[in-house]
Amino acid sequence: MRRLLLLRHAKTEHHAPSGHDQDRRLDERGRLDAAAIGTWIGRHPPLPDAVLVSTAVRARQTWEVAHDAMKDAVREQLPQPQVELLDELYGAEPAQLLRIIRLAEVTDPARLMLIGHNPGMHELALMLAGSGDAAAKKSLEDNLPTAGLAILDFAIDDWSEVAFRRGKLVSLPRHAKLFVTRFSSELRTSSRKRKHVKTKGWSPILTNQDRTGSRQEAQMFKSILVPIDLADTDLAKPAIATAATLSQTWNGSVRLLNVLPMTPVMLAEYVPADFDAQQRATSEEALAIVATESGIEASRISTAVRQGGIYH
Repeated sequence: MRRLLLLRHAKTEHHAPSGHDQDRRLDERGRLDAAAIGTWIGRHPPLPDAVLVSTAVRARQTWEVAHDAMKDAVREQLPQPQVELLDELYGAEPAQLLRIIRLAEVTDPARLMLIGHNPGMHELALMLAGSGDAAAKKSLEDNLPTAGLAILDFAIDDWSEVAFRRGKLVSLPRHAKLFVTRFSSELRTSSRKRKHVKTKGWSPILTNQDRTGSRQEAQMFKSILVPIDLADTDLAKPAIATAATLSQTWNGSVRLLNVLPMTPVMLAEYVPADFDAQQRATSEEALAIVATESGIEASRISTAVRQGGIYH
């Protein structure tokens, strides 16, 4: 059995100061998304034994941030994966990517990760997935978004045997991304005016090594809102973990939010008069449990339930 992890680089700035596409760096959201997907990977072992990374700046930064988040999530000494930077991954088509994967037979890792670019990564994932989770395959047909991860298993003994349609799509954790909402409208304006900072040697926010950041960053993460789907709270765990670290780093707070579904008007007469109140109370109790299990100190976390009501 061999496992392949296809990770697209996280979101980037639109233009690099140099004018070269390969020099584009992760933007603020990209760093958060890379950390969130790294946390998800760290909490869903086994981790990759070998990692092939495009030489583009955005791909290298995605790996650096995600790897630190993996280590932080596991909280124990991890074996260092074999990491190789490959020019060939930049702009590679599916056939080229397949050849690169097959060359892994030389070192023969049990779990191989590629960090690259669309459209090649998306097309490759589609062409490799011959079976697997139906919902994941349906989502994959739409796109492999920035910081999107596709995990495929192959019933083979050697990487040279990897072929199109032979993979089983076992996971597409697109919801592992962190959705951060800023409470102050002023921050939305100021963040758009922010200058991008050179990130070579940058210490990812999850390491808590740079607590002196700019005043603007401290204000930006003062209040972090994490939407919660109570139907599957596991989807939000990576986001909560990242938000917890950010709040601790910047002395901020986390708020868990659940928005209740709206009741269609044609069904309104069939639900109890106190239906909304009961639904709200149940959601508040469930959110309180999520908050307790998050590990975030009580003074830094709060919960909120918004009523959906009846729609026409």
